[in-house]
Amino acid sequence: SSVAEALATGGGLLARAAGVPVGALLLAAEDRSLWLRRVSVAPTAQGAGVARALVVAAEEAALRRGLPTVRLTARSELPGTVAFWRRQGYDVVD
Repeated sequence: SSVAEALATGGGLLARAAGVPVGALLLAAEDRSLWLRRVSVAPTAQGAGVARALVVAAEEAALRRGLPTVRLTARSELPGTVAFWRRQGYDVVD
């Protein structure tokens, strides 16, 4: 699906630093879960806590929407990405 379609149906989050976009993610509600899709942080902002701030904001959005679970897909061929999500408290389930 297109980014515009994803934003229209599930919404998204945008992180800014000094007014400049530095990170974003798309949201999708499905099966009583809020799914995080296409999480991205600008290379110049990596390591500055942007991804963590997006995760916290997404978890808060899930609560506001009455969705008890936040889920995502992390590709196993990117072990650094999987490790990041594990540090955020997410578990591998499949």
